[in-house]
Amino acid sequence: MSLMQTLQQITALQQEVQQQLRVIDSFTRTNKDNMSLVRNELKGSNKGYDSLMVQSLDKAEASLKKAAAALQTSSDALQRVRSV
Repeated sequence: MSLMQTLQQITALQQEVQQQLRVIDSFTRTNKDNMSLVRNELKGSNKGYDSLMVQSLDKAEASLKKAAAALQTSSDALQRVRSV
């Protein structure tokens, strides 16, 4: 693989990482909206469904934040490699 091909691959990987970060950001915003809806619609349910749903949505958001951080680290590393 030539240097030019390697740089092209790195650029393509960076673009994919950035796309995934945008997808995660979009989902996170939607997830926050869903959490608000669950809180408002199921507030005080006698079986605790509101708490269970919010906990699940909180866990999903925390997981996505970890994934976004890992993707950002990957993007930064790719940029450093590309700059060499």
